[in-house]
Amino acid sequence: MATYYVRTDGNDANTGLGSSAAQAWQTISKALGATGIGSGDTLYIAPGTYRQVSQIDVNGTYSTMTYVYGDPTAAQFSGVSAGLVRITTFASDTSASNSLTAISVSTKSNLTFANLLIETGTGRVIVTGK
Repeated sequence: MATYYVRTDGNDANTGLGSSAAQAWQTISKALGATGIGSGDTLYIAPGTYRQVSQIDVNGTYSTMTYVYGDPTAAQFSGVSAGLVRITTFASDTSASNSLTAISVSTKSNLTFANLLIETGTGRVIVTGK
């Protein structure tokens, strides 16, 4: 069970195991993809806008509770200002990207999301709580 981090100035070539830009991943698709977090892990996502040009498919198998937390207070991240953790299919703030599904989580168990704003061309979902 490990703790991973995503921030807008990270890099997907990093390990994801630290909250600094030199260690964190940059994309949520990396964190939730086949080579990202695993069962029992915790993922913290720094405040910022994460633009998705394609659907994020959650590819892991989670046999124990696994957590994906937006961190709007930036408590886990030094040098990052507090703000929304926004996952969007909008190519810009004025145009939507084909009504894509932002995150696909089909047939998954033991996966909890909290403190995220997820928006697509067809609407918004606000995931709150912890």
